[in-house]
Amino acid sequence: MDKKLQYEMQKAENEQNDMLPFMDDEGELAKKCLSNIDSWMKEEDVEFFNKCLKKLGLCERKGLDGQIMLYPVKSKERKLEKEEFQEMMSRLYTVKTHHNQFSHLNKAAIEEIEKQKQSSKKMNSVYKQYSKSVQNSKMSRAKEGNNNIRQKQSKLDNQSALY
Repeated sequence: MDKKLQYEMQKAENEQNDMLPFMDDEGELAKKCLSNIDSWMKEEDVEFFNKCLKKLGLCERKGLDGQIMLYPVKSKERKLEKEEFQEMMSRLYTVKTHHNQFSHLNKAAIEEIEKQKQSSKKMNSVYKQYSKSVQNSKMSRAKEGNNNIRQKQSKLDNQSALY
């Protein structure tokens, strides 16, 4: 057999032997492990964050205003390749895929909000039409009033010309 295969087989046997104590204690140790998974994941994320900061040549320091900010380190450990940099940036800075302020609500609530928006749009359009018609009627009344005044003035002018 080749050495890699022997190494993999030995590694698998060692993993099985390591798991036997967990199985013997009726799952108590497994339950303890499961309860600690969140803290382990958080530690792993913190370690990854710190490692990425080192690779990027940054460190966390308090600024003048007291906020913790990222500052460059004088000597970088090594230059990054483009792919490594993009992988780290994508994991450190995840972009939100939605900008909907109602994404946390259930579908029925979202539908109700949409209905209210549509009804308010309808009310706004009705109000705009009404205000336009009122404005048009005021304009037509003003034109009629101007025409009436002109007619009366022309009659008065005609009568004064006769005298």
